[in-house]
Amino acid sequence: MPFVTVDANNKIVSEHGATTTETIEVATDDSRYVTWVNELKAQEYIYKRLEEYPSIAEQLDNIYHNGIDKWKETIKAVKDKYPKS
Repeated sequence: MPFVTVDANNKIVSEHGATTTETIEVATDDSRYVTWVNELKAQEYIYKRLEEYPSIAEQLDNIYHNGIDKWKETIKAVKDKYPKS
């Protein structure tokens, strides 16, 4: 069973590999845990996009040298690769 930290509203805010003074243990079928995991999965595209987007400096350089339309193509390719669920 995972160890989690809950907020004042009893909503899970983080998961831990081991118990600490701030964690509680929950079952993987606990509705709070299931909801939390599903929320993370729904946002997974965000993290994948962040890893693949060029740095801000590279994006600005792209705009300067190739124009805004080429920059939009670059960003759109990443967005298309990792669509919102």
